[in-house]
Amino acid sequence: MISGKLAFMCFSVIGSTGFAQDFTLRIADSYPTTHVQSREGAQFFIDRVEELSGGRIEVEYFPASQLGKAADMLTLVQSGTVDMAYVAPAYVPSKMPLSDVAGLPGLFSGVCEGTRAYLAAANTTPLKEVDFDSQGVHLVFANMNPPYQISGPRLEIKSLDDIRGKKIRSSGNATNLVVEALGGVPVNLPGAEVYDGLERGTIDFNLGPYSSYKGYDLYDQTKFGTAGFGFSNFVVTYVMRSSVYDGLTDELKSFIDQAGEETSAHVCEVLEEANTAAIREMEELGATFFKATPETLKDFEPIAQELQANWVENMVSSDLPGKEALESMRAALADN
Repeated sequence: MISGKLAFMCFSVIGSTGFAQDFTLRIADSYPTTHVQSREGAQFFIDRVEELSGGRIEVEYFPASQLGKAADMLTLVQSGTVDMAYVAPAYVPSKMPLSDVAGLPGLFSGVCEGTRAYLAAANTTPLKEVDFDSQGVHLVFANMNPPYQISGPRLEIKSLDDIRGKKIRSSGNATNLVVEALGGVPVNLPGAEVYDGLERGTIDFNLGPYSSYKGYDLYDQTKFGTAGFGFSNFVVTYVMRSSVYDGLTDELKSFIDQAGEETSAHVCEVLEEANTAAIREMEELGATFFKATPETLKDFEPIAQELQANWVENMVSSDLPGKEALESMRAALADN
């Protein structure tokens, strides 16, 4: 456990409702503390909320899967084990299905552009209703990762045909569709298990953002890869149990809200820079990248459009408002 200056679980009750002004916020995630998402996301948030509240909110931070794996985080919040946690909608697709819309290819290319659009969509119907309200959680901050690329330690990529038939790590329903459209075989693995999967040959390639590679020590498992394609994306959210958030005074809520907004804006900018730096550093270590050209990107465009349509169809077949979610995301992007 890393102690910050926020504290959630050790609140005192005023009468039968509401929380005392000072309390301890317990936050958990699965990221190692060296990971950019921990340093510039969770830890940035902790510093800001402590500063804004003047120390009236204190934090206990449990990183690196101390309390559970990535797929366990939503349950940890709902059960009251912690008050706030990193939740990847892709890891709990049956509970937060509509957030996968932001991972579809062809919608946006910039990390901050996508982050702003997702936040807008996630705070309106139907995404808010289905993915957050129904789960009893409140969205505090979120960000998109840099566009996903394909990389691995053994097989050279000279064209997209080289990944056909290969086992490719996926992180949810939307990325499963991408891998299949590219002719690959999706294998669902959390980020923390990718290194072992590549080393043992359980997967041939990873599909993910290069900004995360240093945090997961993936540089030595990256000899070949793509660059500039943006095959998919991944939504990172940090959510608070609604009953905790709703019980706060308006002033304490404002500290949480402001810190969350600032964290979303900060981490997306850092991730843009980290992604560029990671590619440069891996090239210096000898990695070779198959880089996108206008021609190869044009070839991928109809695949992206087909994937968006297929995703909507899958949602509708499950009685979920996928069309409305995609329209909400597109509208938010148009307003950016």
